[in-house]
Amino acid sequence: MKGTKMKLKRILAALVAASAFATSAFAFTPYGPQTAPLEDEIQEDTTEGSSQAESTFPSGIVQQYRPKDYEYRMFEQILDAYVEKHLYEFTEGDVLHKFFEDFLNDNPIYFSYFMEYLLGTMDPYSSYYDASSNFLEPGKGSVGFGFTIIDREDGVFIESVLPNSNAMEAGFMAGDKFVSVAGINVENQTFDVISTILAKPQNFIKQEETQEATEIEKTEEVTETTETAEAVEATDTAEATDAAQAKETTAHPVVEIVIDRNGEKHTFNLSRGPMEISQISSMVDENDGKPTAYIQVSSFLGDETDTKFAQLVKKYADDGIKHLTIDLRDNGGGSLDYALAMAEVFVENGEVISYYKDRTLKEPQPIYSTTEKISFDSITILINEHTASAAELFTSILHDKGIAKVIGAKSYGKSLGQEVYTLANGDYITITTYQMLNESLESYDGIGIIPDIAIEEVEMCYTLPSLGVFNHQNYVEIKEGEYSDVTKALEDRMVIMGILREQYCDGIFDETTKNALYVLQKDHEKNATGYVDYETVSLITRIINSYKASTYYDSTQYDVAMIVHHSFSQGKRLANEKERLREEQAQLIEERDAALDAAYEASLEKETAQENIQEN
Repeated sequence: MKGTKMKLKRILAALVAASAFATSAFAFTPYGPQTAPLEDEIQEDTTEGSSQAESTFPSGIVQQYRPKDYEYRMFEQILDAYVEKHLYEFTEGDVLHKFFEDFLNDNPIYFSYFMEYLLGTMDPYSSYYDASSNFLEPGKGSVGFGFTIIDREDGVFIESVLPNSNAMEAGFMAGDKFVSVAGINVENQTFDVISTILAKPQNFIKQEETQEATEIEKTEEVTETTETAEAVEATDTAEATDAAQAKETTAHPVVEIVIDRNGEKHTFNLSRGPMEISQISSMVDENDGKPTAYIQVSSFLGDETDTKFAQLVKKYADDGIKHLTIDLRDNGGGSLDYALAMAEVFVENGEVISYYKDRTLKEPQPIYSTTEKISFDSITILINEHTASAAELFTSILHDKGIAKVIGAKSYGKSLGQEVYTLANGDYITITTYQMLNESLESYDGIGIIPDIAIEEVEMCYTLPSLGVFNHQNYVEIKEGEYSDVTKALEDRMVIMGILREQYCDGIFDETTKNALYVLQKDHEKNATGYVDYETVSLITRIINSYKASTYYDSTQYDVAMIVHHSFSQGKRLANEKERLREEQAQLIEERDAALDAAYEASLEKETAQENIQEN
C-alpha cells in the first residue's frame, strides 16, 4: 500500500508539475524552448547558464529537454491513474473505446484523420480512402474532350481517341490534323498553342457568339412568359434549369474544331465530358535500325489494363518487332492480379513466377504462369525511385528470370500487399495482409530493385541562344506582311517559347505569327489583338528572361535503355558518359546561379544608390 501511495504521489507530482508549466509561457533560452520533465528524468543540469534558465520554471523543475515520447508517457501515467483509482471499475480498453466514441460523435470532421493514424499504426501502407478519391480507378472521374494529341513536323494531330468519350461519340479519329480551334486558324501552330486553346476554350470563344446566344435566350424567356401564376411558376422552373445549363456550358463550353482527314475538312462541335484515361501508352522507336516498341504503364490499375497490355504486346510481336522497352517510372503499383497477369505474358507456361505469403500459410505459396510465352530478342525496363509495389513485382519477375535488363534508379522497395475493404458509406480501407517474394524466396521490401545499369536523369543548364534586339523602342517598326529584323528577333523568341514553329520563323509578320501572339495574349489575360504592343513586349521579355535561370532534363535513362537493345556494354559506356555530363552540368548550373545572384545583388545596390542620390 505504501508503494502504491508513493507511486501515486510521483504521478500526481508529475501531473502538477506539467499543469503548472502549462499555465506559463515557453521559456526560450540559448538552449531552446524548455518544458517540464517527467519526474523520473529530473536531474541536475550543470550546463553553464543553467541557473538563469531555472528561474523561468515552476519551483522544483530544473532545465531539461523534453524527451521525444514525453506526451505519450504522460498519457500512460494519466490513464493508469484514472483506471486504477476511479470510483468505478473499468479497463483501459473500456476508457479508450468510450473516449473515441464520444470524441468522434462530437467531432466527426476528425474521423478520417483518426482512421489514417489507426491504420498506419503497425505498418506504413494500411490506409483510409475517401469514396471520391478514385484510388482504385485512377483514370475515371476525369473530364476532357477525349483525345490525346501529338506534334509532328507538318502539324498537330489526334494521336488517339479515348473510349466512351465525347470525342469518340462525335466521330474524331486518330490521324486527324487540327485546322482550326474556336475559330482560330491553327494549321501551322505548335503543340503548345493548340494545347493552350483546348485547356481554356472559354477564353477563346468569340465574344459576339456569347452575346448572340444570350440575346436568343432572353428573347425565348420573354416569349414564353405569361400572366398566369401557373405559367410564372413554370417560367421560374425553366429559368432555374437554364441557369444550371448556362453554368455547365460556361464550365464546359462547346468548341468548334475543324480537322483535316485525308485532305477533307470536317467540322465538329465538341465540349468536355467524362472520360477514362488509359494507364497504357505506346509507340515504336526506329532506334537506329532496330525498331523498338515502347510501352509506358502509368499504374497497374484501371479498366482491363492487364488485357490491354497483353493485346498490345502480342500485336507488336505479330508485327515483327523484336525489341521492347517497358517504362514503369513513377508507377506506384496497383493490382496484384494485374502485375502477375502482365508478367506471365513473358514467362513459359507452368513456370514459377513468384511466391505469396500471408499469416495463414506455413510456407510461401508458389504462383505459376498460366499463359503461353511471347518472346522478344531483348527487353528493357525503366524504373526510378517512385516505381513501387506491383510495378516492382512485375520488374522483379522479368529481371530475376533474366528476361529483361533494368535501367534507371533503384526502386522504392515495397513487397507488402494490401487488401481493399469497402465501407458502408462507400469509403475504402486497405490493410496489409500479404507479402510477395521472388522465385528465390527473397524479399525486396525496404531494399528496392537494383538496376543493371544505374543512371539518373541529367539536369541540363539551359543556355539562351544569341538573339536580335527586340525592345520597347523598336517594336513599332514591325509591319504586317513585311520583313524586318525586329520581327525576326520577335519570332526567334517565340520559337524559344514554343509558340512558333521554326520553319515559320522568317521575319515576316504574317497570320501564323499573329495568331500565335493572340493566343499568348489571351492566355496571359492581356489585351488580345494579335499585334505587338508595349505590354506584349514586357510579357515576352519577362518570359525570355526567366529562361536564363532554367534547367531541363534530358532523356538519359530512355537513351540508355534503347542503346542496350544494341549492346549492353554500349549502354554502360553511354551511362558513364552521361554521369560525367551530369557532373559537368551540375557545375555549370552552380556557376550560372551564382553569377545571376551576384548580378541581382548588384542591381539592388545600384537601385539603393540611386534612391539615396534622389533623397539627397
